[in-house]
Amino acid sequence: MQYSQGPKALRHVAFCALMLGIAVAARAAEPISSADAALNLDQAVQALKDEATQFNRDAQAAEDAFLYPPHSRLSIYVSNQIPNLLLTEISVTIDAEAPVTYRYDEFDARALLERDALQRLVHTNVGRGAHRIKVSYAGQFVDSGKDAAPVSGRHEAVFDKGLEAAELEVEILRGARKGAPSLRVREWRAAEQ
Repeated sequence: MQYSQGPKALRHVAFCALMLGIAVAARAAEPISSADAALNLDQAVQALKDEATQFNRDAQAAEDAFLYPPHSRLSIYVSNQIPNLLLTEISVTIDAEAPVTYRYDEFDARALLERDALQRLVHTNVGRGAHRIKVSYAGQFVDSGKDAAPVSGRHEAVFDKGLEAAELEVEILRGARKGAPSLRVREWRAAEQ
């Protein structure tokens, strides 16, 4: 999660600290037991944490809306539909741009094996029109030995970016030929109302 920076974020933190200080000072004027004071302080700190979390969430949403407007936004997700395939790496290239590569540790590779699991790999801006996507991956089957050759594959496709935000899913699935893994790029469309 990215945190906001700059004078606006500093003002918000200063305001929250001031409010916490006022709350503590107001409580100090009343004679209360140390257990009640500790509970009140804990509640005030938790409220401040909740407010800071909400502020960061709102700031991230505003930043995303500014950096990735719907008319140019492209998000690419990956899913792994092969139960025993642990990905080690995946690389995505849009047009002639630099590839975006993600290297998986065992924890992330196993998380992608969960039912309906998706991982966002790319969040970028592209212009309207046709675009070429190139995807390559490497992985290892769980039940294969350490000396077994890695499993890998490549896929190229063309997608058309319209006026709305585009979302693509790169699916790694069991292929028809000898059960070897294959790739498919699928475009998500908003439901028509």
